[in-house]
Amino acid sequence: MKLAKHIYIIIVALLGSVAAYAQGAESALQFTAKSYDFGHIREDGGEVECLFTAINNSNTEIFVTDVTTSCGCTSTKYSKEAIAPHATFELKVKFNPFNRPGRIDKHIFVTTSDSAAIIKLLLKGYVQERERAIDEIYPFDMGEGLRLRSNFHAFGYIEHG
Repeated sequence: MKLAKHIYIIIVALLGSVAAYAQGAESALQFTAKSYDFGHIREDGGEVECLFTAINNSNTEIFVTDVTTSCGCTSTKYSKEAIAPHATFELKVKFNPFNRPGRIDKHIFVTTSDSAAIIKLLLKGYVQERERAIDEIYPFDMGEGLRLRSNFHAFGYIEHG
């Protein structure tokens, strides 16, 4: 009886691992490059864009079901049509560097109809800071030419005398 119970547990474990492997299988949609480096770009230079291309390496049609980004500064544009077998797919990505100085590390997540696995793409680069006006650095005008970064000021109790 114990032997049958052990065999049953082993079979269940094997079936569970096969099911998990099948769900984690990679998509047949293969991107030629999974990252793009913008290099150094100017913060006030306007939006920059790049193009990711992929090939459907299967014998069936694939749909791109969802594309999400890790930041609102990144937008995508792509065709919602089915990708024929051995056809190419293009994903246009725009990045807005305004008010985002410093290093760029933005992710794009692509989900397809043929796999539960998510394809991760990466945007890299560096945004060079623009020269800021005094009004932007010190946005709160307190009058008489006095400007402050914050309008919140915490004052403690001051004893009399």
